[in-house]
Amino acid sequence: MPRVSLLILLCSLFLVSGCENGCGTRQPEPGPESLIPADAAGRRREFARRLPLGTPVTVMVDSFGDLAASFEAVKGRIRNIFDLGAVESEIRNTFGVDLNRRVTFRENGIAYDAGFALALVQQHPILILFLLDPEPFLQQAQLVLRRQPFNLRAPIQTEQVGNYQIQLFARRTNLPPEVAVVTDGVIALVVTRATGGPSVAELARTLAGTGPEASLATNPDFELQLARFPDYSLFFYLDAVAASAVYQEQLAGQLEPLEAFALSQFNSSVLGVGAGLRIEETQLQFRGYLSVTDQVVQLATGIDSPEGTGANLSSFLSPSTIIALRVGVNPRILWNTILHFQGERGAELLRRRLRPMEELFGATIESDLTQIWSGQAAITINRVSLLTLLQGTRFTDIADALNLVAVAQLEEPERAGQILEGLAATEEDPYQRSTEPGVVRYACRRATPCFGQLMIGRDLLVLSADRVHRWAMARLNESSEEQLADLAPEARELMSQTNATGFFVSFGRLLPLATILNYPQVVRDFLGLVDTLVVRMESDASGMLVNGLLTLTAVE
Repeated sequence: MPRVSLLILLCSLFLVSGCENGCGTRQPEPGPESLIPADAAGRRREFARRLPLGTPVTVMVDSFGDLAASFEAVKGRIRNIFDLGAVESEIRNTFGVDLNRRVTFRENGIAYDAGFALALVQQHPILILFLLDPEPFLQQAQLVLRRQPFNLRAPIQTEQVGNYQIQLFARRTNLPPEVAVVTDGVIALVVTRATGGPSVAELARTLAGTGPEASLATNPDFELQLARFPDYSLFFYLDAVAASAVYQEQLAGQLEPLEAFALSQFNSSVLGVGAGLRIEETQLQFRGYLSVTDQVVQLATGIDSPEGTGANLSSFLSPSTIIALRVGVNPRILWNTILHFQGERGAELLRRRLRPMEELFGATIESDLTQIWSGQAAITINRVSLLTLLQGTRFTDIADALNLVAVAQLEEPERAGQILEGLAATEEDPYQRSTEPGVVRYACRRATPCFGQLMIGRDLLVLSADRVHRWAMARLNESSEEQLADLAPEARELMSQTNATGFFVSFGRLLPLATILNYPQVVRDFLGLVDTLVVRMESDASGMLVNGLLTLTAVE
């Protein structure tokens, strides 16, 4: 079956049609609703109990109502990019099911409020549903699979494995099954064919024989992740160990040494990845969690606890800021963590590559720079000058084109000043020193090496493009908070808090640039759809948490 058909099957089977030939009016007897957990976490665990331990990827949606609400929240906004209304019409016309009418699901034996799950098991896509009544569900599955685009018209093969009934669907009698429907009266699993892995029939029997004691639900990391996403209607889980094993098997002998090393480091460090998503009227909220091994936790504990305090860097935002990156880390723990993930040989190679820069500044990263820097820093891109960007060949040209400003808080401003004084006093004389009230400035004198305008004021080191250095210098002693009313409050908060790490993007300010560059209309439509993205990261006792907020533009 073509790959596109597999995707169509995966989506369409949970939207199976109303009964044909007069049976659409049948009202099923109440099904085993009492066996369906009332809470979303319980239903997610029940889905996981039907999947084997080592299932690499799983997506769970709490209810079809949540899916319908998400459609409604974005349908009008994305009509120029993707017409969800046309998709809903096609579903209604072809399958007789309306996401906004739960009765159509009840007529087909599906529990509307119990949601569904999608999983990848041994390379095969799996759909899992809670059932109110298996009889109408199986009837409609047969009708759907016998029609276009599936055409699975061979006599149905039926097997019984424990409490499960397995129905196998093939195009012709002499061809292998392409779809299996596995039911136990409460849950249905729909297995579709993949290009690799076992046959559909073999996998269906494996799923039917999977007991709770050997299921995904017994994975401690799955349970840890599940607890972190109680209020998100969509839950995603990646078993990092199982997923990397699949990746290694598929690419055995094809990985470059560096790729193989990176994969081995990933295998030895990451246990799983969880994610949650919910959509409201003007916001898309998402959360991610990376769980790591105890060794990594021990190594990186305190990595997001910088030593500097009171570093409110929001002064270096401007009303026209497009992108800002904020960092709040412990520099010594960060450096040791980087070296650990490089491995012994990689760490030595990294040190060799950094040696020319250390010689230029007369300081080492391990013994000097990690002591001087507090761990607080920010980078802002404040406006894009297209002509300068296209014509630029040097770092300073690009910095000018982006109106770039980078600022770092110093634990030892005097030591940083000594390093810059030494740089300005070298025979090459790349920087010229000057002083202004409260600020020492080092202006670049020649093309290479050139790092823009360097300034030290108070406990801050500022690197700025030539074009904005006067503005950046003023920000050392003044606040521009009153000018930032147009920026999202989450963005201002990110830049003002001491222990914050993350970034934000103002997409609306990129739209004029995309128009000038004549980017494809779909890109411009997307930039017109979204307003601001704010992402924040923090660590805890088991891994790293990422929180994101995408604000949508108002519908006209």
